[in-house]
This record gives sequence, C-alpha cells and structure tokens, in this order.
Amino acid sequence: MRKHKFEQGEYYHIYNRGVDKRNIFLGPKFYERFKLGLREFNSNKPSKLTRSSCSRLNLEHEDLGMGGDQEKLVDVVLYCFMPNHFHLLIRENKEGGITEFMRKLGTGYTMYFNKKNKRTGSLFEGRFKAVHISKDEYLRHLFVYIHINPLDLVESKWKENGILNIDDAIKFIEGYKWSSYKNYLKDDFSDKIINKETFPNYWKNNEEMMEFIRNWIGKNNEKFLKDLILE
Repeated sequence: MRKHKFEQGEYYHIYNRGVDKRNIFLGPKFYERFKLGLREFNSNKPSKLTRSSCSRLNLEHEDLGMGGDQEKLVDVVLYCFMPNHFHLLIRENKEGGITEFMRKLGTGYTMYFNKKNKRTGSLFEGRFKAVHISKDEYLRHLFVYIHINPLDLVESKWKENGILNIDDAIKFIEGYKWSSYKNYLKDDFSDKIINKETFPNYWKNNEEMMEFIRNWIGKNNEKFLKDLILE
C-alpha cells in the first residue's frame, strides 16, 4: 500500500523505469506508442488501443480511435520519456484516477513491448513512484527539471556538476522530441494529450518562460533537485 492517498485536483510527479534499468523505449515507434497511451488510456471506458492495433505501427493517430473528448481519469500536465525511464506530472480528476490510469498505461505498454520483442514478464521496476507537489515553487522548478531531463543523454553529470554550456543545453531540449516542452514552447496542444489550462500561468509569454529556464540552468538548484529527483 502507498503511504499517501491520491487526492483529486492535486499534482503528482510520477516516475518509473525499466526493470534492471533496461531500456523501455527501443526507437521512435516505442516512444510514439507510449505517447499515444497517455491519451488513449486516459478514460474509464475500454480502450481501442488493443494488442492487435498496437502492432500496426504505420497507422495515424486518428486510426487508433483515441477518445480525446472522453471524461479523463487525470490531467496530463507534463511528460518526458527517456530510453530507460519516464517522468509525468499529472493531476487526478476522479477518485482512483491516477491508479487506474497508470495501471492501464503500464499494462498496455508492457503487453505491446513484450509482443514486439517476443518476451514475457515485467517491464517496469515495480510500482511507479509518486511525489505530491503542493507548492507553486516546486511546480515551477519541476517544469524545468522534467523538461531538461534529456540532458542526461549528452551531459550525464549535469545534476552533480552543473551545465557547462547553457546555450547548447537549451537548444538540445528545444529539439528533443519526446517531451511536452515543445507543446508549451509552440503553444500547440493539438494532440489532445495535455490540457493547456492544467498548468498554472506562471509566465506572461514564452520569453519569460525561457528566461526562467535559462536562469534555472545557470544556478545551483541542489535543494530542489534533492526533492524532485525520484530515481
């Protein structure tokens, strides 16, 4: 049993990784399948994203019959996928919504992954980890932390040593395909995964948001990293 009960309307930082730290995303089609799951499994109604449809990776989003207008179990606020783990910031809409959403998301993706790779057994490292984010201060910092997580791929010691080249770091996260940063940067939420109203309006425009990120990267945020990192 979890130490805390998820509460409706509250934000939670969700994290999980592959068992034995194995890669859970083996290429673009795997990332895309997990991303589709964020939308398709976010409903208490049965999903059309079945094992058979999951294998037809040449289909477009609409062909998978995703229920973007159905009542959502949770609000997906932020996301970032890395080769062996993922981060989500979500908000519960219905009682039991987070637990049900994560069960469907994890089970559905594991079934897909195992079928594609002719394997059996668990894919994720046990139950997902969750931290309640109750303060605006932490929400702002989490926005940056989740979205710059891909820097691990090019600067693996940035959490310990800081970021050496801020311009290069910002350019890299802007071009990283498997996070929600591009949605906020371009103000494009047409994929219906994220409801743009779910994240507080901390910045007047993109310039303010990007300046906050640049300042965050350039400072020592050890205190916040200690509280935000779930690994």
